[in-house]
Amino acid sequence: MTPRDHQPAAKILVTRPLEQAQRFAKQCQARFGSVAELVVSPLMEIRFLKDDRSLATFQRVIFTSANGVRGFVRNWPKEKPPAWCVGKRTAQQAQAAGLATVSGEGTAADLVRRIKAAAPGGRLLHLRGEHARGDVAQRLRAAGLEAEECIIYRQEKCAMTPHARALLSGNAPVILPLFSPRSAALFLEQAQKRTAKVHIVAMSKAVFDELKGSEMAEIVVSPRPTAEGMLDTIAGLMDA
Repeated sequence: MTPRDHQPAAKILVTRPLEQAQRFAKQCQARFGSVAELVVSPLMEIRFLKDDRSLATFQRVIFTSANGVRGFVRNWPKEKPPAWCVGKRTAQQAQAAGLATVSGEGTAADLVRRIKAAAPGGRLLHLRGEHARGDVAQRLRAAGLEAEECIIYRQEKCAMTPHARALLSGNAPVILPLFSPRSAALFLEQAQKRTAKVHIVAMSKAVFDELKGSEMAEIVVSPRPTAEGMLDTIAGLMDA
């Protein structure tokens, strides 16, 4: 994208958990350069939980987030079961841990369809966060598969930073990428007194549904539930 001399810097508020927020901010910087002013203010902090169950009776594990993989590695560093992964980024994290993976297209619904179609034998274990959508294990059990779930991390609420609050209290428009329904709900909770026009890029329809009736300036759903899809959608807003 070629910046116009008279065009002010776009303001992008990144609210993912810190590690993911820093990675996405770097991707934004690489894509948009000085055209974008980036503000990082995590709305969640990931707290991993201890679990001492044996994985010996589970034939495969299921991950719907990269944090699920991190929690798995913390608890079972020597275990290497095959893994079903929600998307490319999660699969890359699992592969780095030495697991063989099958990847979906980025949504829990797609992953459930793929697992049901493959009809794997044996027990499945979904390793997930405390707040999760998709009812993965429940839907697999309804399809006749033997699936259980394990909460391996919590998404604890963080207060918005003073810089982020100042951004939302200003007059300049703000672009806000939101990657989960949980982050959407936490944003709405903390940004009730905003004065800035907030243009939201939602990673999925589930995120969009969480924002219904919120009177945002604009809500656009990314055509692909990936970081690249989010970046492309942000670029479209910046060019508008």
